Amino acid sequence: FRQSIWWSRGWTLPELLAPNEVTFLSSTWLAIGTRTELATLIQAITSIDSKVLISPRVPLEAMSVATRMSWAASRKTRFVEDGAYCLMGIFGVIMQPNYGERYSAFFRLQELILAKERPDPTLLCWGVVTHLPANSLPFGGYNHTAHTAVTRAEPPPPRHSKQYLLAASAEEFSRTPRSLKVQGPDFFAERLKLPEQDIQTAFEHVPGGIRCRLPLVDMSCPVGTGSSRSVFTLALLACEDARGRMLALLLHPQDCRESSSDTT
Repeated sequence: FRQSIWWSRGWTLPELLAPNEVTFLSSTWLAIGTRTELATLIQAITSIDSKVLISPRVPLEAMSVATRMSWAASRKTRFVEDGAYCLMGIFGVIMQPNYGERYSAFFRLQELILAKERPDPTLLCWGVVTHLPANSLPFGGYNHTAHTAVTRAEPPPPRHSKQYLLAASAEEFSRTPRSLKVQGPDFFAERLKLPEQDIQTAFEHVPGGIRCRLPLVDMSCPVGTGSSRSVFTLALLACEDARGRMLALLLHPQDCRESSSDTT
């Protein structure tokens, strides 16, 4: 049961989650059990929280976008585009299939997710996760400002996507922390001790991609055993992990001569 290729296919994810109940059968048509009965085992195989497997279950919308993306991180599809198309129902969006667009399909999927009435910033929580030491926090408060970034319309394959705001495939979410919780503006105001109007988060569709507005903080971190420190900037996201730690995007310096469609 654990070794079945059914668990590794992209299109079987909605087959597992969409019905009110699922009954598993052996190759000889003998009943193995229902999704509810096997929820603990299925969670161990797929990393999908059992509370969305057991009937009555928690709605998929109650789980963060990044968490749902992570469920598909290790699944494969025959066509690159199906890696996005198979997730439409899980995120409640509708896409017109266009085979041949390759990685742009996953880009379009993310655009539609961000265009929803309440965009989920955990969509940006992909890639390598680094935990900063407590003494890297700036003394005396945060130096914040507005940040604008625009995604390219044609993201590259996953192995070259680290410079882009949006992920190139669900595989990029394989390292995403589980149980991310989305927070509102009051969350920032309380944690950062700043006026709520100064730390608004916004996402906007523009020609060629998504423009986002995020609060920035200037940070520094010790380097080696000496007194030197590395200075960098973080774009804070309105979410936290199960341990109450905030998540942010590490911003890299960018050549001002580059196209305005590049991300920071």
